[in-house]
Amino acid sequence: PWALAIGAVLLGVYALAVGRNLEAGASAERSFLDVVGKEMSSPVGPLFQAGLALQMQVQSEAFRKQRASHSFGATKAAAAGSEIYVWVIGESSRPQNWSLFGYARDTTPTLRATPGIVGFPDMLTTAPHTSVAVPSMLSLRPITNWPAILAERSIVSAFNEVGFRTYWLSAQAADSWAGLVPQIATDAARPRYFTSGNDGAMLDALQQILADAKPGDKLFIVLHTKGSHFEYSRRYPPEFARFGGGKTRRERLVDEYDNSILYTDWFLAETIAAVAQRKGRSAVLYASDHGENLLDDNRQLLGHALGTAYDLPTAALVWVSDELARARPQQMQALRAHATAKLSLSNLPHSMLDLAGIETRELDPRLSVFSDRFTPTPRSYIVRGELRSEMDIPLAKAP
Repeated sequence: PWALAIGAVLLGVYALAVGRNLEAGASAERSFLDVVGKEMSSPVGPLFQAGLALQMQVQSEAFRKQRASHSFGATKAAAAGSEIYVWVIGESSRPQNWSLFGYARDTTPTLRATPGIVGFPDMLTTAPHTSVAVPSMLSLRPITNWPAILAERSIVSAFNEVGFRTYWLSAQAADSWAGLVPQIATDAARPRYFTSGNDGAMLDALQQILADAKPGDKLFIVLHTKGSHFEYSRRYPPEFARFGGGKTRRERLVDEYDNSILYTDWFLAETIAAVAQRKGRSAVLYASDHGENLLDDNRQLLGHALGTAYDLPTAALVWVSDELARARPQQMQALRAHATAKLSLSNLPHSMLDLAGIETRELDPRLSVFSDRFTPTPRSYIVRGELRSEMDIPLAKAP
């Protein structure tokens, strides 16, 4: 009788929780999964969790098979000469602490002095956590269609399809818990991981790839950095510890974070310089996966995955070589006109393919900053599994 009574109470609690979610506008499936996922008590909780794990494994295998059979049907008009496109994926880097975007400390002195750079001052992430943001920024599908992002290949495969040699260099570990990111890395023909040292450990490999390239070769290279991931003091060599002297915990935290941005400035400048030496049509795109909270207000929030005005805005820019700019004057004009628009990481894959002259079924020129057909769209993002849409996330100013 006691077991039956307790079971009845549990069922009543579950029913109330599901009903509350339904009233809030969630679907029946979402409401049920929300309750199942949060039930941790014994003995019911472990059964729920085991069932969820099994369901996720089945779904993951189904998505893996869909990705394996997916093709963009990509095409590209024949073009003489070399082409090099580099995509640098940043980590936890918010624009509020970049002097390129108006920060008082000169954290990006080299980039500010580099010709050909165009910054995106109002870029919003698609999710303030890497496992969602990185797949989204390399997918032609919107974040509102997450199942399609899981089921289709990244734009790395579109470059493969039109004859580019593709590389994925990563300073982040090949983590089996990182969701889709390790699978995306295998879309590149030549993935390689650098799990010791700072981001600069990838530069020798990048320079070797460029040195080995023959005239007329076409390359697409992804560099996945550690950037400004916590702990910030571990993201840069001692010689980049320019900012210091903070007395409070937050001041010391910001000092270390700003030093990590200074190191990112150096890393990006070195990357651009290496590509520029090849003297051809080339571009380097940088976008961080999300921003970061740095104990900014009375909430004392630190880190990301929270969905605030500090971890949703993200640092992003593009550098275009003189040769490519001269070959694409109309695209450069569109870039300058749209760089300050309200943008999302979802704009970037369409922009990159557009700049490279690659056509696919899914490419939408209205989402490309290089197109005169560009149209601002509502910006959506996922926080803790919930899809949200917000057109005017404020760019908070760091104290």
